[in-house]
Amino acid sequence: MTSSHRSRTEPSFGATRQPLFGSYQPVADGVEGATSAVLDPELSLRGRLAVITGGAGLLGAAMASELGARGADICLMGDDPVELRRTLSELDPSVRSVMLRCDLSSESEVLSATDFIHRMGRPVDLLIHAAGLQAPASVASGAVESLDEHYLWNLRGPYLLSQQLLPVLTSAQGQVVFFVATETDPSAVAGGDVHHTISQAAVQAFAQELRTETARMGVRVLIVDAVAQTWSDLSTEPARPSGRTVVESLAYAVVDTLSSTEMDVTELRVQRPSGPLRRERR
Repeated sequence: MTSSHRSRTEPSFGATRQPLFGSYQPVADGVEGATSAVLDPELSLRGRLAVITGGAGLLGAAMASELGARGADICLMGDDPVELRRTLSELDPSVRSVMLRCDLSSESEVLSATDFIHRMGRPVDLLIHAAGLQAPASVASGAVESLDEHYLWNLRGPYLLSQQLLPVLTSAQGQVVFFVATETDPSAVAGGDVHHTISQAAVQAFAQELRTETARMGVRVLIVDAVAQTWSDLSTEPARPSGRTVVESLAYAVVDTLSSTEMDVTELRVQRPSGPLRRERR
C-alpha cells in the first residue's frame, strides 16, 4: 500500500475514495439510575458501552453523538487522532468517552485495540462498524492491490474486531451493527466500483453468518444498507424538518432501532426521500 492510502481522514459515508464509514469510570447500578432510564427514553442506553469504528468520519461521529445523548459510554476508534479528538470534543461534556487509534487494515493494531477494551473489565453492549473504504475501479483496470486494501479495511478488520470482542459482546447479550452501501451511483463513478461492490457483498455475508452463530448467545446483528449516493454531497444538503443533517437522521433512526426491546430488526435499507419533505408532527 502506498503512503497516500494510509493518509485517511474518514469523511462522509459513501464518498469517493474515502473511508465511509479519558478513562472509564463505572456507573453504579442502583434504583435511581434504573428509574431514570425508564422514565426518560432518551437515556435508555445509560451506562452501556458502545465501541464505534470510523470515529473520525461523519457517520461514526453522528453515531457517537446520538448514542452519547442517550446515555451510552463511547469508545471511539479510527486512524486519525486529530479527527478523533475533534469528534470527542463535540460530544456532550457528560458523555464518558475514550479514543483508540486503530488502523483496521493492521492485524496488530486491531489486536492491540481489543486488548485495551478487554482490560476495561466490562461487557461491550454495542459494536458499531461505521468505518470502510471506497475507491472506484473496474475489472479491466482495477489494481489488485486496491482489491486487497478493500478486503483488509471492509472485511478482515471488522471480522477480526468482531471475533476478538465476541466474548464481551456475549456476556452483555449485545448488538452488532454493520453499515454497508450495496448500491452506487453509476453516473458518479467513472469506470465502475467493482472492489467496493465485492467487499460490501462479503461484509453482508459475514454479518449474516455472525447473526446465525450468535443468535443462541443472545447477540443481535443489524445490517444497515445505506444507498451510497444517498449520503454523498452532504455539504449541499438542505435543512431537514427535524433540524438534523441526513447522516444525523440516519444515526437517529438506527439508534432508535437498537433501543427497541420489543422486536429484533435484522436489516434496514435507508435512503433520502425522493420527493419534497413534509413538515409534520408525530
